[in-house]
Amino acid sequence: IQHEIIRLLAGRSLNLFMVGDEDQSIYGFRAAYPQALMDFEQVYPGAQVLLMEENYRSSEEIVAAANAFVARSRYRRPKTLRATQGAQCPIEIRRITRREEQIDWLFEEARRGGGETAVLFRNNESALPLVDLCERRCVPYRFKKADLTFFTHKIVLDAVDFLRFAYEPANGERFLRLYYKFGLALSRQRALAACGASARTGRPILEELIRDSETKTRMRESLGDIYAAFKRIPQLNAADALDAVRHGCGYGAYLNQKGMDTGKLAILEMLAEQEPNALRLLDRLEELRMLIAAKAYVNSDVPFVLSTIHSSKGLEYDRVVLVTDIRGGTRFDSLFQALDGLRAMQCAYSILFMEATDEVIIQRYKETRRSHPLADECDSLEEAIALERRMLSPLRERAAHIIDTSGLTARGLRAKLLQLFARGPAERSM
Repeated sequence: IQHEIIRLLAGRSLNLFMVGDEDQSIYGFRAAYPQALMDFEQVYPGAQVLLMEENYRSSEEIVAAANAFVARSRYRRPKTLRATQGAQCPIEIRRITRREEQIDWLFEEARRGGGETAVLFRNNESALPLVDLCERRCVPYRFKKADLTFFTHKIVLDAVDFLRFAYEPANGERFLRLYYKFGLALSRQRALAACGASARTGRPILEELIRDSETKTRMRESLGDIYAAFKRIPQLNAADALDAVRHGCGYGAYLNQKGMDTGKLAILEMLAEQEPNALRLLDRLEELRMLIAAKAYVNSDVPFVLSTIHSSKGLEYDRVVLVTDIRGGTRFDSLFQALDGLRAMQCAYSILFMEATDEVIIQRYKETRRSHPLADECDSLEEAIALERRMLSPLRERAAHIIDTSGLTARGLRAKLLQLFARGPAERSM
């Protein structure tokens, strides 16, 4: 609509000057319309197109990587950026298979220092586990344009309600926000009736539903399982409590049925690993919200910077770590194409591949109570691991360094990483 209005206004005099870049028009939900750039000469016959292909900010390595990546898009003008700064340092690509290892590696980067370092995340909440670690261990960091919407997201508020209800089983207001998320055919009328009965007797709402003579046998059994899960939560550590919410209380099935992204729940589960019980996790969420809100108003010179990719646009950092994983929808054929493009442009890079035996990987998933990223495509964890190995085998073949982490402690892994990548005596003595 905006471009049609512009066309009508400029239609007679054709005095229109448009600046844009179809390679950056990714925000369709904000009305980005790259087609207006691609069709400019057709809409305005005789228009002149000027390509600005010189990059004055980034090094040859970064510009070459950007060219190789964006060249995969077919809906763009034929242009190639050229860096005016020349070569500086090669881009390193490190493959880390588990998000927990990713956070540990980034935390070591924060502790090590060595010049301004920016960690770029897809969204703000992805940084929360790293923020939590830095705060606990007093490692300074800067959070650029911190966003608090994670703490008011529907899934986070639901998780809080589930955990609180375990401690307040007669809270009718909270129950009415939860009952239809158990995965049961429970009507609002019956939910209200159970709340009323609980208010009169003081008994838990779920107990009133189970006692109700109108509750059918199968429904009574399902309610009994959910009630048992709620009763267990106060005795569990925070990670197990969230697992009970996801699996025992039916919330995971509800999210899957609605096709909702469980990324927020995964962040909560990582934060829960640090807490002894559900109440402490709830307190920590509030603490983090206040800490991040305070960081937003501090103009600090701390060299370790956390930011989203979008909010870092136009800024410069000495070193950059770009964070992604297989759950972000990584396609390895596209990755290999980009890597081949870098090599063709004589840009150096190195790949670190970490692996472990099947037995160790299975044990790690049991200890962390995580679902394998490919679990929905396989019948068992063993099959998911085998599929992941097949998917990663081409990447492993290209790796300059392969580390078997099966028998390594965190300290041992850190020592190997320093041995491979530390760039000076100061870093090796860390």
